[in-house]
Formats: sequence, structure tokens, C-alpha cells
Amino acid sequence: MKTITICLEKGGVGKTLIAKELAVGLAGKYHQRVLNCDMDPQGNLTKAQLKLNDPLTIANCLKVVEQFNQGEKSISSALALLKKYFVENDVPYDMADVLKEPSLIKEAIIRTDVDNLDIIPATHRLTESDIQLKTNVQASPCLKLTRALKQVEQEYDFVIIDNPPFTNALLYNAIYACRNHDDLVIIPISIDSGGLEGLYTTLNDLIDTANEGMLDFDFKILPV
Repeated sequence: MKTITICLEKGGVGKTLIAKELAVGLAGKYHQRVLNCDMDPQGNLTKAQLKLNDPLTIANCLKVVEQFNQGEKSISSALALLKKYFVENDVPYDMADVLKEPSLIKEAIIRTDVDNLDIIPATHRLTESDIQLKTNVQASPCLKLTRALKQVEQEYDFVIIDNPPFTNALLYNAIYACRNHDDLVIIPISIDSGGLEGLYTTLNDLIDTANEGMLDFDFKILPV
């Protein structure tokens, strides 16, 4: 099983799109067994791959704003309207559960409508997971995803991981999952000062993490 993680400590460079299209291409065109892992609390990869929610239309956005602005009595109904668009209403287990208890990975995996492509979904609960991992330093918090993936390594040819645009315990879990010589970290960058700054920070973190964890992954820089 080859693990590919896509990361850059900067937003807006297409990490999620790359994770999505790479997974769809490998599964659909090349018939590889692929597992997407969504490590971003925003869950954009999950929403794209599972097509869980209809997009918030302009009318619904205006309705939410109107309800909030009508005062305290309307706040609960406005929150209820927003809540139905959250991914956590549609999945029994998610990445937060897997990071808390790696043995739940098989129960968290969901099939997509693309043959050979599954996903471990993300929800807003991952924000809490980041805090919990940081405070539980005695339990090797960076190895939670690695331990989970070990249980399904015979079932997939590729694992492709999408990450948040900043350094946290979730990102370190994704990097530590790239332990072997055949594993790969893809760093998409925009050719501008912000992209180069993000590249510099990301490379420093990758090198430090690889040395500390004795990780043997390769990395490639992808201009976008």
C-alpha cells in the first residue's frame, strides 16, 4: 500500500482538488483500490467525494442571515437550518473517531460512487481531535492514523490524504503515515511570495519530522 499525503501550510492552492482527482483517476481509470483520508475539519474532500449535501443556495444564505437578525427567538431555528448542511449528520463514524480509537477504521470507511474508491470522512469534530491529540502526549499521538491504516493495508493499493492548511497534530498524523520509501508527500505551491513562504515552512517541518520519526518518504513539489 502506497501512502500519498498532500500538504502545504497555506490555503487556496488546490490540495483538496488534487486529493480528489488523483484518487478518482487511480480508482476509475487505473482500477486501483484507493482510500481517501480527509484530515481537514472543513471536510471539503468528504463533501466532494460523497456528494452529501446540496450547496447552500443564495436564498438559504439570506434566510439564515434574516433569522439571525430577527433576534434571540429565531437563533435556534437559524442554527437548525445551518446544521442540516453539516457532514456529521450523514456519517456514523468519521476521522475523529478513528484518531481516538484506530480500531474503528473499518466502521468509518464509506464507499463512494466511484468504483474502487472509499473515504474516511471528516467533520468539524476534527478540531476537537487536534486539541485532544496535543494534550495526550504519552499515547504517541502522531501515530494514530498510522495504526489505523495498518489494519487495512491489504485492502488498498493507495491511501491519499488531504490536510488542513496549517501545522497541527492532524497534519503530523498524515506525515507520519508516510513511513516507507515508496510513500510520497506532494507539496502544491502557487508561484508567488505567499506560496514560496508556505513551501519554506512546510519543507522545514517535513525535514524535521522525517528526521525525528525516521520516516523514509519522498516528496515532490507541484506548481499549480
